[in-house]
Amino acid sequence: MEHEQGVLVSPRAEVLVVEGEMVTAIRELTHRGWGAKAIAAELAIARNTVRRYQRGAVAGVQVRPSARRLSVADQATAQALFQREAEGNAVVVQQLLAERGRTVSVRTVQRAVAPVRQAQRAADVATVRAAMPNALFPESGQTEVKGPLLVIALASRLAAAVANDAGPGHMLAAGGAPLLSLQKDRRKAVKFRPAAQQLEVLVAEDYGGGMEALPVDSAAQALERLLA
Repeated sequence: MEHEQGVLVSPRAEVLVVEGEMVTAIRELTHRGWGAKAIAAELAIARNTVRRYQRGAVAGVQVRPSARRLSVADQATAQALFQREAEGNAVVVQQLLAERGRTVSVRTVQRAVAPVRQAQRAADVATVRAAMPNALFPESGQTEVKGPLLVIALASRLAAAVANDAGPGHMLAAGGAPLLSLQKDRRKAVKFRPAAQQLEVLVAEDYGGGMEALPVDSAAQALERLLA
């Protein structure tokens, strides 16, 4: 990913493709009624390459079209959507941008909102450290193991765990931790239910709002049941 005049873009690329003689062979065999699979096997090339030339690609050099761009203003919009309507979900940001006529990849959105995500994470850690000075933050240490493997490994040593409707909840469940799963809506709570042996689920939709509507008392009671 590169910046050009303040705009976030994917780097342009020119890709060497098959020579003209090969293209001629592809089209001749196609004319004789051969399928893409048979042509690919005969000429020892990829089936998708055959299909590309069957659709009329020109021999020589293929120039990939430039990716859709996010201007500085669009990046600001993406970051604002990420913090508000999308509730921290880059895929939702991509969909909301598309509704506004800005078609970009999820990866482009992720890069645009990365500074916001990092700032939020730092703020969250600072908040937890202030409220719970004895809390441990395994990934902030010197361990070489991070990410999913660390979460799964630590899960087996936890008396209970709490996670929202995201990947870490499934990792904790895979590691064997008794889990309190905090879900936003009932449909996803059923469809993406973590496979924990001991599981309590609280769904924000049942309390008439977003995740902030989940009662602390109900969460505390669910944890007590897991710890009993």
